[in-house]
Formats: sequence, structure tokens, C-alpha cells
Amino acid sequence: MKTRTITAKFRYCNSGREEEETVNVIFSDEDDKYVICKPYVVEKGQRLVFDKETNEFLVNDQV
Repeated sequence: MKTRTITAKFRYCNSGREEEETVNVIFSDEDDKYVICKPYVVEKGQRLVFDKETNEFLVNDQV
């Protein structure tokens, strides 16, 4: 497991809202193998889909 602090764009899928945030992310060994992965975002308290090429997290904001 690796912990990193990254600045990434959070794209909210249902509302279309976007924001840039600096967050602490915990990547597993499996996450390092793939371009799209699901690491744990400490500030959000959950695992989110992350695209390493675009540096974006996809967030389901449906209530």
C-alpha cells in the first residue's frame, strides 16, 4: 500500500459538477497495475474510481 497526496479533479457524474481538490489517497498494490483503479480517498471516507491518465476521480452524487 502506498499513501500519496495528490491534486485531482473530482467529476460528479449525475450533477455534472467538477471541482479540484488536494487529497490523501491510499493506493493498494493492485491499483498500481492499472490506469483506472479504485483507491481509498481519506477525505471522502470511501474508495472512488480514479483515472490516472486524466487525473480525475468519478463520484456518484446521486442521493
